[in-house]
Order: sequence, then C-alpha cells, then structure tokens
Amino acid sequence: MRAHRLPVERSADHKRRESTIAASDARSTLHSGQHVTVRKLPWNSDTPKWECEARVHEVSTDGFTLSVPAGTTFRMADGSSWTGQDHSLDRYQHGAWRQVMELPTPGRHWYVNVIRPVKLRGAVVTWRDLIVDVEAYPDGAYHIADIPELVGARPSLPADVFARIRQEVDAIVDDLTQARPPFHRAAPETPYGSEESRFWLTPGAGDGLAVVGGVDGPGRASVERMLDRLNPVSVHAASVNPLMVLPESAPPRDGVLIAGAPGELDRLVPHARAALGIYGGRTPVTLAVALDREIDPLAEFQAALDGSDQTPTMRLDEALRQVGIAPRGVVTARRFVAASWF
Repeated sequence: MRAHRLPVERSADHKRRESTIAASDARSTLHSGQHVTVRKLPWNSDTPKWECEARVHEVSTDGFTLSVPAGTTFRMADGSSWTGQDHSLDRYQHGAWRQVMELPTPGRHWYVNVIRPVKLRGAVVTWRDLIVDVEAYPDGAYHIADIPELVGARPSLPADVFARIRQEVDAIVDDLTQARPPFHRAAPETPYGSEESRFWLTPGAGDGLAVVGGVDGPGRASVERMLDRLNPVSVHAASVNPLMVLPESAPPRDGVLIAGAPGELDRLVPHARAALGIYGGRTPVTLAVALDREIDPLAEFQAALDGSDQTPTMRLDEALRQVGIAPRGVVTARRFVAASWF
C-alpha cells in the first residue's frame, strides 16, 4: 500500500511565489560567464561545510544556473579539500526548496539537494542543505539518500521545516514521475546510467574489489550492474574470511563493493568492518543489500518518517550502528538499499 502523501501545492499563485525572482536580484547581480563563490551550509550550523568557485552559465527570470567543471577544488571548513570528478550544471530557483545538479556521467542524471531557498549576496551564492537528497535517472528510476539521518535529526528540526522537507521530496518524485523539466525521459546513454551508478566508483578502471554473497532472483541483476560499474580486479565470496581476502597494500582506487541478500547480512558485515579497518578514509566502501522484491523508495521514505523502523533502509542502518560501523550515508532504491563510507 502506498504511504500517505502530504498535499503538494500546485496553484499558479504558489508556483509564481516559489519561482519568480522578486526585484530580480540575480538579473541585476549576475551575468553569464561571471565567477562566483558557492557556499554550502549544513542544516544545523552557519559554518560552511564547503565552498568552491563556479561560473554563471545562465540567468533567467526564475533563477540561475552555475557551471562547476570537473577538477574544481572544494574547500572544507577544517582546511582540507577535495577535487570534483565530474562537470555539473547546478540549477537554482529563488524561493525553491531544491537545488538540481545535472550530471553527465555516469550517464546523464540529476542529483537533487533539498535545501532552504538559496541566498545571493553579491558574487556569493549560499545554500543550506536539509539532509535528504534524491538522485534521478532518465528512465524514471530514482533513489532517496540519507533517510535515517533525517529521522535522527527530526527532534532538532522545526516542525514546519520537517514538514516542508517531506513535502519537497514528494514533489520532486512527482515531477520526476511526470517528466517535468528538467527531468526529461530518455534511455540511459551508457550502461552506467542506472540506479546502480550511484556508487562512488570509476567505471571500467578495473582497480576495485568485490565481495559477493549468494544473491538470487531480481536482486541478482542489480548486483551484476554494480559489478559492471566497478569492473573489479577481483571478486571474492562472502563466505571467505574477510581478513584473508582484503590485501593490506595500497587501497583499490575504485573502491570496495560488498553485496548480498538481506539474509546474508551477518556474513557481509564482517567484510565491511575489515574493509573499513584496512582502507577507511582511503577508498570508498559500499555495502549493498539486494532485495528479493522491488520497493517504492518514496513509500519507504514516508514510512520511516511516520516512525517505522522496519523498512529495509532503517533496518540496515540500525544493524550497522549496533556493530559500531555507522555508515556515512544510506540510500534507498527500487532493488536495493546500500550503506556507504567514503
């Protein structure tokens, strides 16, 4: 049964209020080709999580788009930095509670951050992240990230903000389902333009490790797509002692994938623990549980927010926290749930 959905405002007045720039701040401040500073604030702090430089790609009556090229340096609050691997076009609408990143690889898709409405001060663009994200694909597939983190933050979020986050995710999925701009329908441009592409791995490089359990049924195809994405240099069985499988030399550049069925979680977790002990912080590690039936990610999201701790997403997050390896992120897709450390 589909979970309860909050009403989504669709009136013309609401649309105008949400998307039209009052006093045209962006048009008077920004121009195509201009360089700006982008700052991302966490949901619960005014200290920027990171900042980077971007170029104004386009300014319109309802917002602006920034171009963030591959190789961009993202400066963290603690003084460290990381380098972006893909070019993205980041779309902002004034008054909107989302930021849409259009990414060309792996296969064109969109990463949607739920945010407080963007602020523009001179050449500084500031947006506040509201935890949960939606990654969408041209075939209509999508996944929702960080549901457990949002559930955990609920006591600290104002009730109206929490309700708005829930409504915005519902609206994003509705826009995707109806193929409203910018979510156009198309066949994936590459074998990697699918739900399984969400892993922080480099397709085709062949420098990864995989540990795979005995997955059958619909979940098997999903695991095979994950392996295609990783193209691992070696694949090991989940029944093997993980400390004998994982070499302690240089970490695999393309990450470690551990995948199996829900009933195999007790066998998969030791591999995740070993991988984190050996490679933690040096390469991505993903633990994916392939489901024996397809689920509705939006229904999972709504059920978790209604207090259920029995969805596959919440069960996986809790199981990992109980053994002391809390994931950095958990995503919910149609055919699998996955925890990542990166």
